[in-house]
Amino acid sequence: MARAAWLAVAAAPVAAAVPVDESNVLALFKHAPGLRCKTRMFSAPFLPPEEMPMLQRMQQAAHWCALHPGCFGVQLYDGGEEDMGYCMKWCGRPQWCLSPMLESDGETLKAEELVEDKLFFLFVKPPHGSYTMAAPLAESSPARCSFAGHVGPCFEPSSCRKHNFRAHGRAFVFTDDLRRPALWLSEESYMVQMLKWATPNLVDVVLILPEPEVASYPISAEQRLQLQELGVVLHEVPWVRPALGKGIPRWAQEFWCVDRDFFKLHVLGLDYDAVIFFDSDVFVEPQKFQELDAVFDCAYQGYFLATALHGGFEALTIAFFALRPHAPLLRAVQRFLLTSSFDDDLGWNLNGFGPWGCLDGTDRWCFHCYHVGGECGQGLFYDLFYMADQIFWSALEAEPGAVRPLGVMLDGCKWLYENSLRVRGFPIVPNPCADLAAQGRCGEVIAYHKANPRTGLARARQVIEGRGCASELGGKPLRTGVSLGGVPKSESVA
Repeated sequence: MARAAWLAVAAAPVAAAVPVDESNVLALFKHAPGLRCKTRMFSAPFLPPEEMPMLQRMQQAAHWCALHPGCFGVQLYDGGEEDMGYCMKWCGRPQWCLSPMLESDGETLKAEELVEDKLFFLFVKPPHGSYTMAAPLAESSPARCSFAGHVGPCFEPSSCRKHNFRAHGRAFVFTDDLRRPALWLSEESYMVQMLKWATPNLVDVVLILPEPEVASYPISAEQRLQLQELGVVLHEVPWVRPALGKGIPRWAQEFWCVDRDFFKLHVLGLDYDAVIFFDSDVFVEPQKFQELDAVFDCAYQGYFLATALHGGFEALTIAFFALRPHAPLLRAVQRFLLTSSFDDDLGWNLNGFGPWGCLDGTDRWCFHCYHVGGECGQGLFYDLFYMADQIFWSALEAEPGAVRPLGVMLDGCKWLYENSLRVRGFPIVPNPCADLAAQGRCGEVIAYHKANPRTGLARARQVIEGRGCASELGGKPLRTGVSLGGVPKSESVA
């Protein structure tokens, strides 16, 4: 359709507070010629050119924006051959504006949020709530689990077959790449907190560190001795970042989270029957050990278990995961990284991204584009264990004994409870994890994410920002970890 035609569609008048016709949502928006918004998200849902005509794309983008309180407009790049570099990424792909562009009167444009640019068509949304949608969202909580790029049900660990593990055949694992001083080791540590679950159940607590010659900030001899006296198993490794191939662009290789996340790959090669990994800012407090025990059972059975938090920022987070590790798997991933590519629009090896930012429990209103950490562990691990990547299959075949575990996703609102609403450069997440509190299910929460041990209880409550399961975990008051100099007092943890 010619530009004049779909601009005419967008200009069609729509009365305020009247249900908006789903077939012409763009008519709700006001065209702002010669301008573009400053705060934008570049990648729209991945829609091949042959799949949807331009008008339908813009209508779909406008429909999503109209439903989302954190979207304030849509725009389209129309530079064409004037700059083919931008056109390859932006032509035919709507962008969303993530900051308010209207003054309080609902009519005047905010100059500080706009840039003069004749290569864009900008459409500004009226104030959210000044209209109603004829086709509202499905009455369901936002999707939090997926597989192969599509929304799916969350996996329940209790369904796995019980396994009788040998003593110290399992481990809770933590990592620190020591690119910065390990201050958390000398203060309250949730890693040490895990000893109260590990010790009576004959589970190791493992800390993976780079060898002193590799670490930017090696731990002190005193810290090393204290950890050993507490029973923490130190596992030192020879590299922080694995070798990366030329298909991964330099900007992606140098992104801030690459070293931190790729260092976690060492977990895949440990010599245990099953492991559960947690970031050091995850406060774990289940009702009973059996909930963690079930995850060990599933890992041993051949599953890779992870979550997507509340699903608002990424398709997968690697603040928590579990699997049955083996060295050939780690070698296969290292081989994979030498021959793989990454593109911020098309993902790892052009496989796209998993769904995230869903507005309801269906696949319809999810992003399938770049997300937080797409070039880091979040995007990499989703591609490895939840997508059918032929390059990874080839890497597995080249490593004798390498087997890929089957990726399944647990409910992140139970396993990594977090109520953060906003990450810079991404849409706000409206009311995350609200269903747990509304349905009286706060006792199902296993762990809090972003509960930094430096600030303990205060930070844990700050993360959930007074909403949802605000002050209790498992029906008990939140407790901080213990200091490196002591072990928690004995109590029943079975």
